[in-house]
Amino acid sequence: MTSDSEESTNSENANETPDLQAEMDAFIEGAAGLFGNLKEIFLKSKDEVARGAQLGKVRIDVFQLRKDREHFMQRLGEETYELLQREELAHADLEKPYAKVLELDERIVAVEAEIEALVEEQQAASEAANEGDAEAEGGGTDSGEAVEDA
Repeated sequence: MTSDSEESTNSENANETPDLQAEMDAFIEGAAGLFGNLKEIFLKSKDEVARGAQLGKVRIDVFQLRKDREHFMQRLGEETYELLQREELAHADLEKPYAKVLELDERIVAVEAEIEALVEEQQAASEAANEGDAEAEGGGTDSGEAVEDA
């Protein structure tokens, strides 16, 4: 025969086993849910990265197209300028911008001439300073030689 205390211990062990099993089942279910959520997050992130990369590529394409357009607009302006200079093109809407470009060209020539004059002036001053230094060094020797000759 079993005593009441043994029966109660066996009964508690039997009750603990289902509780442990329930906890294990809950843990496995929770882990599966966590992994499912992680998989879903990963797939969403993957899609967002792909969309971001595609957006970046399209933005680069637009940038390159704008750069190409700017190049051809500049080239068109240069061609128009040359045609206006050769008087092969005339249009009232082009007169004012063309006159402004001519004015800017004249100012550029004037400023470049000023730069050239300043550079020449600076070179002349530098050469004069170098000659003065050479004379000062040589002048001391000439004085000594003159004293010795006397």
